[in-house]
Amino acid sequence: MVNILNDFKKNNIDILKEHINEMYSKKPVYSNYFNQNISSDDIFYKADNSLIIIKVNDNYNRVYILSNDSNEIVHMLKSLKGINIVNIPSKNDISDWTKIMVAANFKLFAVYERFFNIKIKKYCNTDTIIYAKPNQEKEIYNLFHKTSFFSPYTDYLPSRLELMQLIKQNQIIVNVHEGIVTGAFIFSEEGLKFYLRAWYDENNSGIKLLWEVYSIMYDKGLKYAYFWINSENNNVKSIHKYLGAKPDGLKDYTFIKQ
Repeated sequence: MVNILNDFKKNNIDILKEHINEMYSKKPVYSNYFNQNISSDDIFYKADNSLIIIKVNDNYNRVYILSNDSNEIVHMLKSLKGINIVNIPSKNDISDWTKIMVAANFKLFAVYERFFNIKIKKYCNTDTIIYAKPNQEKEIYNLFHKTSFFSPYTDYLPSRLELMQLIKQNQIIVNVHEGIVTGAFIFSEEGLKFYLRAWYDENNSGIKLLWEVYSIMYDKGLKYAYFWINSENNNVKSIHKYLGAKPDGLKDYTFIKQ
């Protein structure tokens, strides 16, 4: 049996890249690995017809699979220790994946839908927007991590180091009340696109931040925003749809084994 502590190998990036290329040459039937960044902190296990790559986080593991053998996947996944997360992004039916996950003792944890918006308008004067400052990094980090609205398993919140980098790049805007950060919107500018990463306001005035993000886009001449929303969060979906957003059909299914 595969044991995450004993049988998985600490990543040698060159060797792992060779394994990935080998699996791609075999045109894997099952894959949730789409050129994610790999690092020396990752671990991996190579079987006859499968490759598992694991990114180890503080209290859970995120698992990537390339395989042509469903039975082999089940055997490997069942043996993993601790909390393990598998994301399956797809625009199609995932019945085959679901059978594998159930057989490996994983349960469906959440489903997220990807939305896009090309109806970018200016809703406010961008001169009044408050960009986050370096001395607010801790407040912003705590704002997103102390609420149950976000989960580390489904929401790719930035680390404190990345948060500081985003602040320096003017990619976080905030709401401030009596000197305290009560809301923040994290986004990333990617060429001609805006990726809306995380949005939260504990005083229920977050819509102002959304208007500000779209106004920033408008002033920059950017025409395309995309983001993920929990399928069960109908309130947030309604707000985005009202402003012109639509789902593009891609869903991200998060499975968990604890």
